[in-house]
Amino acid sequence: MKFSVLERIVLSQLLPEKGNYANMKLLRKAKENLSFTEEENKLLMFRLVGNNQVWNGTIAIDKATGKPVDVAPEDLKKDPDIVRKMVEEDPDAFEYKPSVEDKDIVIGDVVLKMIVDALKGLDKQEALMHDHVPLYDRLVKRKSP
Repeated sequence: MKFSVLERIVLSQLLPEKGNYANMKLLRKAKENLSFTEEENKLLMFRLVGNNQVWNGTIAIDKATGKPVDVAPEDLKKDPDIVRKMVEEDPDAFEYKPSVEDKDIVIGDVVLKMIVDALKGLDKQEALMHDHVPLYDRLVKRKSP
């Protein structure tokens, strides 16, 4: 299944911290699969703003080269919106693309059941958050008649 950056983070948080030996081995593998590579980390530039974890969801691409727009640091200091302006003023030359594409991640039946149970538990406690809803729709609703 393909998962977005946000879904990967939320799924990692839903995985149990405790369990039996066999399940813990499966959970460790699932967490590794959901984690971000060094390259993804560089592109996303995770950081805390207040109490919120934020990241760069999109990147400006030069259509001619297919590479990210490169702006000199001094130009960026003069005008922090320079890249946005470049894309808006010349959409034929520049475009936004996701910093990291959705990733195809295999989640086995045992771990999937743990995730579904966690989501159902949050629902029963009326503790689901907005970030849980797309995963609930995809993982719980699809399994229910």
